Amino acid sequence: MNKKIGYSILSLAAVMLGVAGCGSGDSASENKQIRMFVSGDTSEGGAYSKMAEKYKEETGVTVEVTDVPYADLLTKITKAVQADDAPEVVRVSTVQPDWNDYLMDLSDIASEAKTLESMTIKDEADVVKALPSDVTATGLFINTDLFDEAGVTYPTSEEDIWTWDEFLTAINEVVEKTDAKYGMVMDASDHRLRAFTYQYGG
Repeated sequence: MNKKIGYSILSLAAVMLGVAGCGSGDSASENKQIRMFVSGDTSEGGAYSKMAEKYKEETGVTVEVTDVPYADLLTKITKAVQADDAPEVVRVSTVQPDWNDYLMDLSDIASEAKTLESMTIKDEADVVKALPSDVTATGLFINTDLFDEAGVTYPTSEEDIWTWDEFLTAINEVVEKTDAKYGMVMDASDHRLRAFTYQYGG
């Protein structure tokens, strides 16, 4: 069975739980069960598990939510795809190129949900292959103890917000004057880097 997969990308928008059928023509309603891989459902209060319960009440279809550690998620999905045992729906922060042949066309769902086009992922044929799943925000936290130790001031109101150049100057000074190893750290996931892209008009 050449199973097609529905993907939701973690992005700056909110839509729905996507449901994908199978390439052989089986629908979710015929199977009465679909699998969904996510990461962090437990730490986020079981939101997807609760949505799965609601979905079953409304459709009779069981959604089996599997919470996978974030570091293992892409590997688990890729191995499942290679073994022809991929889940019907996954929630990920990026879409791997080698998944493309297994992704179903989500264009109709995107249109019906009025999803912002900038929040979807499309292939070369302009077919929607992934939808945003929820709202996230990227922000900075600073260690005020280190700033105080270095004698470097920091914004305390919206009117005093740094420019990026001012921020870089400040954190470099903190590193020079304290035992801080790094001025800034962040994970390199797509949805973190995307915030910078949007800010610069991308």
